Amino acid sequence: MSKFPDTTPYKRYFEGVIKKMKARPFVDEMDRSVYLSANIPLQGKDNSVRVEIFLALSDDQSCLIVDRFTVTTADPFSVLWGSDFLEHYGKQLGGNDLRRLWTMTRAADLQAMLRAYDNLAKEIGKPTLFGH
Repeated sequence: MSKFPDTTPYKRYFEGVIKKMKARPFVDEMDRSVYLSANIPLQGKDNSVRVEIFLALSDDQSCLIVDRFTVTTADPFSVLWGSDFLEHYGKQLGGNDLRRLWTMTRAADLQAMLRAYDNLAKEIGKPTLFGH
């Protein structure tokens, strides 16, 4: 039986980022996954963005993978979708091919993913969500 990795640093980082954006994070750890979500207010707009990220233990149990990354809002064309972000970097959700997944072995990998999301959003003229 494998030991699920300590996800405290991932949760702590996500909570810090979301609180910095003046939103309230929701974090839940399940058997082999971690659920991170928040409703982030869009600056200068009346609506908010719902972000949901599932991190799951990889099949070979060597790391966490991004199993789901959704970004939704009332005006879906106003934000960079999570699936479009992953596709831009040649990544997919879940599955067995670790080369095509966004993998995480430490909390800095989550930070890198959220920073990359904000950078790409800024580059294509969409709002940043995580303050990077």
